[in-house]
Amino acid sequence: FATAVVDDFIITIGGESTRAHAEVEAFDTHTGEWLRLPDLPTPRHGIQAAVCGSTIYIAAGGMWPGGGGHTDAHERLVFGGEPDNCTD
Repeated sequence: FATAVVDDFIITIGGESTRAHAEVEAFDTHTGEWLRLPDLPTPRHGIQAAVCGSTIYIAAGGMWPGGGGHTDAHERLVFGGEPDNCTD
């Protein structure tokens, strides 16, 4: 799975067990509670997260256990408001 930090949240994205996962969850460091967020459109594992402001970018990854089913899907997860412009 991938992990990212946005504001006061530690966010886990995707992962692998007997299948590729689409789940996205956030740990609130102030309350100590886990929050369930909307799933990724494309379940995947073997990924990394890139953060720009309050936007998390996820690219590629495997869709099947064991490293198979590579995807070229690129998605962004936006937390609070408009996506950040990371091209400046």
